[in-house]
Amino acid sequence: DPNNSRDAEPMRGLFGDNYYMQMCYYIQKFKGSAPRVNVGGENTIDINGSFSQWDAPEITALYQDFQNDTTARNALGYGRQRYKNETGRNDIVNLKAAKDLENLYFYVDTKEALTAPEGENWMTLFLRSGTNEEPLWNGYDYKVVFHSGESDQLQAVLKKCSGDWNWSDVTNVSAKAEGNKLMVSIPRNVLGIAAEDLLNIQFKWADNYEEGNLWSFYTDGDAAPYGRFNYVFSEQKWTEA
Repeated sequence: DPNNSRDAEPMRGLFGDNYYMQMCYYIQKFKGSAPRVNVGGENTIDINGSFSQWDAPEITALYQDFQNDTTARNALGYGRQRYKNETGRNDIVNLKAAKDLENLYFYVDTKEALTAPEGENWMTLFLRSGTNEEPLWNGYDYKVVFHSGESDQLQAVLKKCSGDWNWSDVTNVSAKAEGNKLMVSIPRNVLGIAAEDLLNIQFKWADNYEEGNLWSFYTDGDAAPYGRFNYVFSEQKWTEA
């Protein structure tokens, strides 16, 4: 009952996650939050090299996602309504980001080995470039999708939003997957970010979501961070909205 409930939990339809987001905003405003991550200096990652590069102390933009949130759901709820969701697949755990004057680098790992890259909704990296270009899909102007190429070699394509859930190919980008780890390199210039520009990136990794449905970032597969939240990778001074 949306008129009488005092529960801020997101719901399907009606007010969605508005009250939940409002609650988070006021918690941050009056109780504070953890400091924003340090983006670090100029650190070049060799995408064809070892994943151990990401363990260097110079890599300071570190993020974490909740574990064990991909467990299949199949239980009776109120009124004997059955809640069933078996979309959980790759359980995202750790995320990292780095940059140099030419490229941005993103890393993600999962609790267990990554599944084979199949479909458009496999381990997608959504980006808000901060260049204020439109059109956008719920704030994102780019995404990186992955698929298997020749000899099962991982292929990655940067796509740009062309309005709503419509995306056009921009360029192939370098990526590597091994076991439970995945990394990708994106040239700054294709995002419209010059070497001298201060970064103001927001990003999200999502797997096995429903295409074109923002709300599935709460319910399907795994999203890091979930829902409408994003990780921030920014050199710009923070200002309150």
